[in-house]
Amino acid sequence: MQAPSAAPAQRLSRADAEDLGQRIQQQAALIAQATCDFILLIAEFDACEGRRYYYGLKSTAH
Repeated sequence: MQAPSAAPAQRLSRADAEDLGQRIQQQAALIAQATCDFILLIAEFDACEGRRYYYGLKSTAH
């Protein structure tokens, strides 16, 4: 994966725009999956009362 360029923005060809759009969608899917995994971990932690080992932590909601 290439790092974003520091050069001024220029118009993309249709093919380049479609490629960039696909890369954006792929990253969005990865973020959504990671967010889901994170929330499931928190749910498991709460369900197993993992918070009882942390003084003052009433829940993982805040």
